[in-house]
Amino acid sequence: MTLGDLWQMIPANPEVFTIEMSGAALRELLEANLEGVFAGHPFRQRGGYVMRTSGLQAIVRTNNPKGMRIERLDVAGAPVDPDHRYAVAAAGAQVGARGENLQQTGMRAIDAVRRYLDRHSPVDASLTHAKVVAV
Repeated sequence: MTLGDLWQMIPANPEVFTIEMSGAALRELLEANLEGVFAGHPFRQRGGYVMRTSGLQAIVRTNNPKGMRIERLDVAGAPVDPDHRYAVAAAGAQVGARGENLQQTGMRAIDAVRRYLDRHSPVDASLTHAKVVAV
C-alpha cells in the first residue's frame, strides 16, 4: 500500500475525532448512509460507498425502503442496544452531528492510517472484525 493509495481512499483527509453515540444514533447514521448509497431515486443518492467501520457488523437489505435496510446491527459481536452510549472514533462531518462529547484528536485520517500500518504491518484484512453483509 502506498501513500498514493491512501489519498485515493481518503482524498479529503479529514481530522479524526472521538464522540459518544447512542445505539439508536449509530443505527440512524448507518441507515442514512445506506439511503445515500442505495436510494431508489438517483437524485437522492449522495455517495458511492457504505461507511468503513471496525467492530461493527451489519446485515442489510439494500433494496428495502429508507430507514428499513438494517436487519441486524452488532457492535463487538453483541446486538446494538439503542440506549447504550458507544465510544466512536471517526472522521468527517457526517458522524459528528449525531453524537455528544466530540473531542478533536489533532490527527488527520491519512496520518492515523499510516501510524496503524507502521505498527501492524503486514496487515491482514480478516482481522478488522468489520462486516456489512448485503442480503
